[in-house]
Amino acid sequence: MAETRFSGKDSKMKKFLSGKGFYIALAVCLVGAGAASWVAIDSSLKGLDEGQSIAVPQESSEVNEDWGFPELEETNEEQSDVEISSRPSTQESTSSSSSTQQQPSSGQSEPSEQQVLSPTQQEVQFMLPLSGDVITKYSAGELVKNQTLGDWRTHDGIDMAAAAGTPVKAVAEGTVESVIDDPLWGKTVSISHAGGYESYYAGLAEDVSLKEGQAVEIGQLVGYVGESPLTEVALESHLHFGLKQDGEWVDPLVSMDKLQD
Repeated sequence: MAETRFSGKDSKMKKFLSGKGFYIALAVCLVGAGAASWVAIDSSLKGLDEGQSIAVPQESSEVNEDWGFPELEETNEEQSDVEISSRPSTQESTSSSSSTQQQPSSGQSEPSEQQVLSPTQQEVQFMLPLSGDVITKYSAGELVKNQTLGDWRTHDGIDMAAAAGTPVKAVAEGTVESVIDDPLWGKTVSISHAGGYESYYAGLAEDVSLKEGQAVEIGQLVGYVGESPLTEVALESHLHFGLKQDGEWVDPLVSMDKLQD
């Protein structure tokens, strides 16, 4: 086998590498690599200072579309396509709710149930439909003899003496419920009032101008006294006037506080 021979230069290099020279060469390599990295970083920083953008791989700018985040952009640029939720946090919601509850009402306080009067509790101002003597009183459910028919029946109103043509006025403000020609009571007008009241005017002349549903004021003309109704034709000329409250006949003079001496 041939013996390998080393030249003088090879021998010197071998001795250098086997000694301190190896470490010196390694240090030189590390310094060179660090210098190259610093040059690359310095170049990138200069690019940012000069307004140059750094390319970012496409994969890093993609996000999960289910969360609704925008693609990666420069941090100082205004994001116009980002939807900001208007729902406040739990703390903000609680604070807002407390603030709302503490704010005083701008208007007047609503009346309590004790302050609100029901229709039957409302006071109604009354007046008599005409000036005349009561010739037949309210019978309060008792049977009285009818002079015209000759039988016994209740008299559910009052008869007020008045000559034909005497004006008849509404006893309170209200709304006209009906204007009818009754075969027994003649021309009859009924008017509803507050408090559950309803007034009836029977034996009127035919020229009644009121219409169903019309609003009337207290003292407004209802019509004129006409011929006595057939059921009371034996009596002198008069107006038959009746009053109901909550659907039941009541004494007109007592309910209206118009008792005559």
